[in-house]
Amino acid sequence: MKVNRIILLNSSIDYLGDKYVKTVNYSCYPPLGLVSIATAIKNHAPHIEIKILDAEILPMSEIEDCIATFLPDIIGISVLTATFETGLHYADFAKKTGVRYVVFGNDHASFFPELIIRNRCNVDYVLAGDNGEIDFVKFIDSIEKEVNVFDHVSNIVGRQNKTIFKSKSVKLALEEYKNNTIDIPDFNLLEKDILNTYWNSYNHDFGYFHSKEKRPLTINNAKGCTNFSNHCLYCGIFSLKPQWGNASFFWQMIERYWKRFNANLFFEVCDNFTGLIKYRKELIRLMPEWYKQSDIEMIVYSRAFDIYNDKELIDDLKKLHVVRVIIGLESGSKFSINSLRKGHPTGLEVEINKYAIEKLAEADIQLHSSFILGCLGESCETVNETRNFINWLKGFKNVVGIEVSPLYPVPTSPSWDLLLGNKNSAFYENIEETLRNVGIYDYKEIWENANELFANKDIIDCKLASNFWLDNFTHLSSAVIEKEIVDLNKMIKSEFPINTGAFL
Repeated sequence: MKVNRIILLNSSIDYLGDKYVKTVNYSCYPPLGLVSIATAIKNHAPHIEIKILDAEILPMSEIEDCIATFLPDIIGISVLTATFETGLHYADFAKKTGVRYVVFGNDHASFFPELIIRNRCNVDYVLAGDNGEIDFVKFIDSIEKEVNVFDHVSNIVGRQNKTIFKSKSVKLALEEYKNNTIDIPDFNLLEKDILNTYWNSYNHDFGYFHSKEKRPLTINNAKGCTNFSNHCLYCGIFSLKPQWGNASFFWQMIERYWKRFNANLFFEVCDNFTGLIKYRKELIRLMPEWYKQSDIEMIVYSRAFDIYNDKELIDDLKKLHVVRVIIGLESGSKFSINSLRKGHPTGLEVEINKYAIEKLAEADIQLHSSFILGCLGESCETVNETRNFINWLKGFKNVVGIEVSPLYPVPTSPSWDLLLGNKNSAFYENIEETLRNVGIYDYKEIWENANELFANKDIIDCKLASNFWLDNFTHLSSAVIEKEIVDLNKMIKSEFPINTGAFL
């Protein structure tokens, strides 16, 4: 079969109405993962016409019209847990219009690949993991050559003659980055002038914090977190083992985007950029002179502990033109920070957060922070401590974002194991003892109810799962915590010149 047309679609939460609140960065950045896949496809098979559609900025009617008129041979849909139902809507629509192959990818598809194939007749394949650039190209190649995809493509799950098959799991992407064989993502593959939509959205939400208009793009040349062996309570990221690509390749990307799009703000979306010390030092060593003299700025993810533990970090961030760091501070309570498995040394949990904030303020580096209410064993006392901590932030002019959200037990995270009572948990030696230690004793009944609601299901009602967690794994209730979050967001919006977001 000849593949002539492909749509790559980023699903969104819009289909669910007001069920979820959009996060702070919603529609501010183009979908880097889909652009990377499109670039790999175009370089491998130039004859294929590709459209990249982002439901964060396009209405559903426009996306459906595009699917119906363009009629792709393959549609690849990127789905997170909160956007999975919308993705299923597009899959059903695509099949009704005659699309031959529907392929799902990204986090939620990687959580439940076999379950999705078993339950969803309009999803033909799932590409699991984060090697989409490689696996999607091999999938196309196998379709065109009419060979068995399960022999030819890694990390793929699908059905063949009503039987579910799964190929071997392989992680290659960053090793290939090191060999510089993966191409620089080409944002020219987006629809003409669409970048302006993202840039206008960013400047509308964050322009207050810059002296000139920004043209942001995302980049990703590193992955992982220094807390990978522990995992935060809510973290369900597929792989957190630190790894990075070629440092020269990083600067090549920056230079190309700077020259081609006049981009002047780059968001390196590595899970924990500041923890990758060797990589950071290599970037500084190879930093080109033109970048040193430019007004280009960067945004990175960080951990408060990195700033506390690495005394050279702040200076390095300044050298790299980092204007903003994003940190999950999570709480102002010692108990909650430990419960959330943040990896702070005992006795210094809150002090490390305060130290990081103060050092960033001294260096005039902006802080985008997030807080979570609903840790394992959360109480009125710990919530009050977090509220007081957020009030303390009023004195810092470098704070540009505060998100307060309830804990949601993400599939494959430590909280998911606690929710369902996974006795073979990779995160806890003894789940029952863990729960008893925070005063939760009726866990067997809780697990029975939780498994009935959430086990062996590919659609997870995020609000229901979050509320169930809050009602059963804290000493408060979902109603109390939701009211606290609403009140905190009102306070934040009234006293900080920032946009806040919450997942309610």
